Amino acid sequence: MVAWYFLRPDQSGEYALSQLNQLRTNLRNVPSGFAQEAVLAASRYMTWHETAESFLASLYRDADVPRRLQTDRYWHIRVISPTTERPYPLIEREVEEQQRYLEGLEKQLLHYQELLRPDPDEALFICDTNVLVHGLPFEQVRWNEEFTEKKARLLLPLVVIDELDALKDRGIREAGGVLKALDGVLAPGKALDRVTLRDNVTLQIVDEPVGHQRLVRIDDEIVQQAAFYTSMAGRKITLFTRDRGMRVRAETSVADLEGRMLPTKYERRHDFDTKA
Repeated sequence: MVAWYFLRPDQSGEYALSQLNQLRTNLRNVPSGFAQEAVLAASRYMTWHETAESFLASLYRDADVPRRLQTDRYWHIRVISPTTERPYPLIEREVEEQQRYLEGLEKQLLHYQELLRPDPDEALFICDTNVLVHGLPFEQVRWNEEFTEKKARLLLPLVVIDELDALKDRGIREAGGVLKALDGVLAPGKALDRVTLRDNVTLQIVDEPVGHQRLVRIDDEIVQQAAFYTSMAGRKITLFTRDRGMRVRAETSVADLEGRMLPTKYERRHDFDTKA
């Protein structure tokens, strides 16, 4: 599975996983009715399909998720009649394929649930690219002091790292400095491991499924990913930004996502002096 399937903002990862598990359980029971005649066996599968299609449409933002259930075999199963040759192998192969599909959806959610699961008394937050470039060095800031929770974890989406690389290639010195600092704290071969920046402050890179197609506007992509993180973490996530438009995007995302302007005390001194 190479697409990143985002949940609807009003859905939690825990609920989505429970529904996927139930759909898989019900699908495993479909072949138990194959002692019936072919038309009834097809009807049994179609009943499951209709339920699955409805649930997937309610869980996922992307209409392709429920549409993916409509394979070539599905259309043949719809028209099974008493004269259809070898209908049972047709239905069985379709059941096997849809089991693999649902398992893939489940594995994707489990991956991000495990990656983003918060510790007790831990705040989760994201800094957009502008904050990392123009704010104080991320590893020096006492981010936990900005929250009521004792601990804070900086979530770093891969899209932000790619944007830093692009800025570095354009000669933005500060972007190169951020990347060098990242290289200093990340262990080789352990890119997704949580690392300690200072007391009660950690950093976590969040990956993307291979082949994920990002939105054209990077700010929209960051907010889309951050909204998904809230679903999987099961709690509010704060997005620090220097851009008012980005803050509005976060606050209107429907998800439990809070947009905050970067506090002035965290601005790089020369940037602040220039604005003054």
